[in-house]
Formats: sequence, structure tokens, C-alpha cells
Amino acid sequence: MKEYMSNFNEEKLKEAFKIRDAYIKGEISLDFANAQMKAHIGRLTPAELAYMEQHFQEKVEDECISEKIDEMLAIYDGVIIEEQKFSDLLNGHPIKNYVDENIAIRDVIKELDSLLTKKYIKNQWDEAFEKLNQFKIHLSRKQNQLYTLLEKKGFDRPTETMWLYDNEIRDKITSITEMSKDDNGRQDIKEHFDSFKELILDLMEKEETILYPTSLELINDDEFREMISGDKEIGYCLISPKDDYENSFTQLHREEQKLNKNGFSGFKDELSQLLSKYGVQGGWTEDTPMNVKQGILSLNQINLMFQHLPVDISYVDENELVAFYSDTKHRVFPRSKGVIGRDVKNCHPKNSVKTVEEIIEKFRSGEQDKVEFWINKPEVFIYILYLAVRDENGHFKGVMEMMQDCTHIRSLQGSQTLLDWDTENKKENANDSDTIASDNQVENTEKITLLKPDMKIAPILDAYPTLKDYMIAKSDKFKMMNSPMFKFVRKTATVDDVSKRTGFSLDVLQREFTKFLEELRDNQKNV
Repeated sequence: MKEYMSNFNEEKLKEAFKIRDAYIKGEISLDFANAQMKAHIGRLTPAELAYMEQHFQEKVEDECISEKIDEMLAIYDGVIIEEQKFSDLLNGHPIKNYVDENIAIRDVIKELDSLLTKKYIKNQWDEAFEKLNQFKIHLSRKQNQLYTLLEKKGFDRPTETMWLYDNEIRDKITSITEMSKDDNGRQDIKEHFDSFKELILDLMEKEETILYPTSLELINDDEFREMISGDKEIGYCLISPKDDYENSFTQLHREEQKLNKNGFSGFKDELSQLLSKYGVQGGWTEDTPMNVKQGILSLNQINLMFQHLPVDISYVDENELVAFYSDTKHRVFPRSKGVIGRDVKNCHPKNSVKTVEEIIEKFRSGEQDKVEFWINKPEVFIYILYLAVRDENGHFKGVMEMMQDCTHIRSLQGSQTLLDWDTENKKENANDSDTIASDNQVENTEKITLLKPDMKIAPILDAYPTLKDYMIAKSDKFKMMNSPMFKFVRKTATVDDVSKRTGFSLDVLQREFTKFLEELRDNQKNV
């Protein structure tokens, strides 16, 4: 961690921690501790505080929840340096996106604070709590993207402690939302909300005081830009980030990349010529045939096979690092590139880590070879299988996870042994819709030309079965519509929900919908 920090002085940090520790133990007063900090330490950056927490402080699982930010910072009053302001960051910078989401959620907290003191109005409450639930996207992106990069920098304290706090907030959002829908629950909701409000405001202040400034010091621009694609895939909370930061590569940077690429290509050509001179086949490409266990395949063919598998595959190697996941269109749960190379234990909340460790331990010892789980909901059935991977000598080489949406398979009855394309097409259409709309419904919904924020998307997709593929082809942000989990929200999701989830404004969605209708009419004329 320290190799990524500027002007690092470990002795100063040890001295600062001694003062802090003496105050925590009650050996000195707050005023004396703060005076000692100012006299002997002078200035500390948020990253230096993070280093002290990482290397000197004993880990306690719930420390992030139990230690309030205002109490923690009192000892450092006048000592912490306020570094780069978040407002100075370009729009679309991953850290600015997190901060902007916090600003949006604080507005939602204020809105709910006001609503909960007034007479219950269903639509207003539902809308406000729906916005509050968007914060779960913020937490998911932080856990899967930001924490992953910080781990690679040697700062895994957020994964160890803040993850639990994140999950505590997520669970409370769910429980309070359920209370808002229950007549009896609404009677006590204000008291529960006030307790929750204290926690979520504390979490956001910890993010902005320590986590985000430390991230800005440890993570460089190239790494932040690499994060963006994964961030977009997971989505954003109540904001639609602009692309200013993503588009901020200078011409010089592009030229450097071009030079590096050309330099590597030249070396590759020279190496290929040298190998050919001595009879070694050179000129390898992704289409070059390779001998595999049972056949001959190119790298491109292997990748295509993984992308078209009807199941999701993930692989954790013998060192317990995530090495691979298949990028299928129908992926059950979201994944991002940041997970590659991550310790598998850090991909799970603390309350699940013991289960993960037990599975790996029993697989590694040879005591077990597989374990299965399943999720059984009215709309979907998800099957999950973990298999021990061993070489020909029986040596443990890792764990493979297979995940499949078995909803359609479980619905099959009788036998089908003859080819029937009509039946296959009906299956495909059935997968795109939870219910088959009547002729009248289709006839009515096909007249829709104007999208409205509160309009449900289910009847639109029922009327235009090809609309989903059209939108996915336009942007990867719509890939989640191929996920089995989309069936959970399909009936209730609105156009406004789609706008928030993808980051596209209503105007952009309307423009693309109009283009789709025009293409549809043109195709019908040509038939």
C-alpha cells in the first residue's frame, strides 16, 4: 500500500497511532490527544489514516458500524489535510459518480424525513422508497469494483469491515421498505427510519472522508478508466453520468498507446521471423488451431463456445483466485472484469465466507467433489453447482461454478423426439414474456408510440418481441434484460426504472423507440 503513497513516513504514522490508541484506552483526554497530534504529527492525509487502520489497528468485524465517523475524526481536528475536492473531478469519474449518488440519496433521505411525518399517501411513499432502494446499486458497485482495486493496492480493510456495514444498510433498506407497505408496520416506521438514517449518513461520510480520498491517492487514471465498463454494467444509483472523464484521453496519450502497440508488433514480427528461421512455426493469432484435450480449436472458437454456453461458468484456481467467468448474454447474476484475480473470499460478504472456505477445504482435501444449491421462486428456478477441478493425478486445481436458469426445463412435460421449429419458436417467445398477451392486448399496445415515465415495460415488450434484442444491440447496458433475474422485475418495472438503471434519459429512450418503430414498419412493407 505504501508504495502508492507520496511522501510516506511510517514512523510518523506509528506515533500518530500511539496517540490515538492512548485516547481510545482513556489514558489521555480528547483535547490533549488533539494537541499532541497538532504538535508532533502536524498533518495527515486520508490515505495515511487508512494506512494506520490497515496496518496498526486490530481488525474487529463490526468496527465500521460501531465506530462513528464524528467521534473518530474529533482527535484529528485541524490535522487531516483536505486534498483534491470531489467537485474538481470530471463528470463521469468513478469517484465523482459515487459522491453524486450520495448527494442524490441525501435528498431522498430528506424527502422521506418529511413524508413520514405526514399522512400516508401510497404513491408518494412508494416512489420515495423505490428511490431509496437504488442505493443498493451503489453498494454493489462499490463492493465489486472499488474494493477489488483497493485490495490489489494492499488496502483490504474496506472488504474486511466496510462490506459488513454495506450489507447492514442494504438489509435495513429492505426491512424499512417492507414496513412501508404494511399497515401495522407504518405505525412504527419513523422510529426505525431515524435509526437507519443515522447509519446511512455515517456510512456516506466515512466514504467521503476516508474511502474516496484514499482511492484517489492509490488508484491511477488508467485504472479508473478501466473500471468504467464494469461500473456501467452494474449500473448507477439515481444518476446518469456523463462521459467527460472517459473521453478525456489526450492525443498524446493516444499516440503513446499507438507507439507502444507498434513497438510490440515490431518485436512480435521479428520474433516470428527468428522462429521460422529455425523451423519453429510463428505468426500465432487467435485463429491459429491448437491441440486441446479432445480436438483442435482456436482461441476464438474456445471463447465463442464459452459465450454461447446455455449455462454460466466461473473458475477459481487452486490459489483461490477468480481466474475466469463466461460472458454469456443470459448471465444469471452480474459480473464485472474487476473480479478477475480477486481472492474468492473477498467476493462474498463476511457471513458467507465460512461456507466458501468449507467448500474449498473439503474439495482440496478430497473429502467432497461437488455441492449444489438452488433458488426456487414463483417466476424462476436457478440451479447452482460447484465442482472440484482435479488433474489426471488427482491434484486439486480449483473450483468450477455452474449456474443455470432451469425455469423452462422444469416446465417440460411428456416427450419431444421430433424436430418442430414452430414449437421452438413458441418456446423462444414464451421466454420473452411471463404471460402470453391476448390478441386484443397486443393490438392495443402496438399503438403505443410515446413512452411515459410511469408506463410499465411488460406490455411494450409483449407487443414488440424484437424490441429487447434491438435495445441490447444498441447498448450493453440493456444486457440485464436477458438475465433470468429480469423476470422478477419485468412486471413492475417502468420506463423511468429503465432510464435510471441504464443511465439513458427518457428523451434518448424515446428517440431509439421511434427508430425501432420506423425500422419495424419498413421491414413489414418489404415483406
